[in-house]
Parts: sequence; C-alpha cells; structure tokens
Amino acid sequence: MVVLNSRIVQSSIPEAQYSTAFNYKWGPSDKDIGNAAYMSATETFKGVGLRPYAPCHVGFAWNGGDLAFTWIRRDRSVAADGWDQTEIPLSETAESYDLEIYDAAGSSVVRTFASLSSAEATYSAAQQEANFPAGLPNPLILKLYQLSTVFGRGVAQIQYLYTR
Repeated sequence: MVVLNSRIVQSSIPEAQYSTAFNYKWGPSDKDIGNAAYMSATETFKGVGLRPYAPCHVGFAWNGGDLAFTWIRRDRSVAADGWDQTEIPLSETAESYDLEIYDAAGSSVVRTFASLSSAEATYSAAQQEANFPAGLPNPLILKLYQLSTVFGRGVAQIQYLYTR
C-alpha cells in the first residue's frame, strides 16, 4: 500500500537522462524480488514539464496579396503569469517557432516556415499561388509550434483561418 499525501512529489530527472529507459519492479514486500508475483515495466521520460506551451491569439491581415500572420508567445516560467506585463520573460535560450500550412483537407503540409525568430510570418502571394493555384482554401489550416532547445517542438496551436 502507498499512502498518497503531500510528501509525494514529482521525481526530477536530470536533462542528461531524458529519453533514458528506466526499469521498475514492484511486488509484495514479503516475497523475494524474483517471485512471479512481482511485476516490472520499462519507462522512458521526455521531460514534458519543459515542453513549450502553444502560442495563442493567432491573427492575420492582408498586406496587398501577402498574408501576414501574428501570434502571442506563451512561456512556462512562473514570472510569465503577471497581468501587468507588456512582454513576458523568455525562459528559453531563444525565441523560435515553426509554422506549417496544410492542404484544404488538413492532411498534408504544403508550406513550412521553420525556426522563425519572432511572433510573425508572411505568406507571400507567390507562395500562396505555388501551394494553392486555384486560390486559398477557406478555412486555411495551420499549425504553429513554439520551439525549445531542450525539448524541441511544443504543443501545436491548430488554427482555422477564414480568409474570405
């Protein structure tokens, strides 16, 4: 029996051990560890506590034939919770995003903007024409990710933009 109370805390694993397989074994304390009553499992942890949040407030504006996207960065830092800040602190080593634009069915990526260094991107008229010769689908489907040097891609912000 395990008593769950405030003394139970999340285990902390050093970054060097992320994606390392850990072997666990448990069973009755009155039996030998080799007894068939013992069970075992191998678990790998990815450090999801460091996974970046999805960006929010995705918007767009037409600039001639170009489509300009903007969004707001989010951060896992406790200091990012203040309501009186104009810009939240950045806990990553650098601000970085991936933006993917999908076909009309939402099943295939037709354009990727990789490692964007600010919360904006421009989908030029020429790029739109190359990806959608018959015109942009409505809605235009995109996925936006914040990137982490420790974790990689964060949670996707899936956005359906109605452009007409």
